[in-house]
Amino acid sequence: MSEEGGGEEASELWLVPFADLMTILALFFLCMFGFAFASRNSRFEQALVVMQKQMSGSQDTLHKLDVKAREAKTAADIQGQLQGLDQEQVDFSVDSQRFRVTLAAGILFDSGSAELKPEARELLAKIGQSLMVLPNPLVVEGHTDAAAMIPGSRYPSNWELSVARAFAVIELFIKNGMPAERCSALGYASYRPIGENDTPHGRARNRRIEISLKRQE
Repeated sequence: MSEEGGGEEASELWLVPFADLMTILALFFLCMFGFAFASRNSRFEQALVVMQKQMSGSQDTLHKLDVKAREAKTAADIQGQLQGLDQEQVDFSVDSQRFRVTLAAGILFDSGSAELKPEARELLAKIGQSLMVLPNPLVVEGHTDAAAMIPGSRYPSNWELSVARAFAVIELFIKNGMPAERCSALGYASYRPIGENDTPHGRARNRRIEISLKRQE
């Protein structure tokens, strides 16, 4: 009996390692499933990141196209506003960095004055409305010729005159709704000439106001 009993116990001993093996296999498959699930989640997250980047890129493209369209409209509007004026006294140019409107001082101010003429106010109001469509920084520069100020003039030098004229234009823009934080007024006196100061024509070219609007990249 004892031998037969011992045989039954021995025959049941294999169940222990078999159960351990099944447990190990179950854990193995659970781990594999976990890795696969994590991998799928990782790929899904990566796909989401790619899609978000593509959508962001599309939005950037649409924004740039909208900016280009508004810039084109602004340029067309300004060119229309300058039509009919003496082309020797006005200029409009566009490059990769800015729009620039150049107006001869004679069509805006009387000699030695920084007070805008009535017709100049009307013209500048239209230009300002066109520039207001774009949210870019705006700079107005005043320039003079090299002739000395007449004794007793309101402005002791061309520095003061050039700054006062630039500020007069900025003040009009702001009064008509241009955000003040966008605006800067600069005066260069006669130190950035575009013409010769020893000829009447050259001096007339140097007496000017330049309105520059920075373009968006």
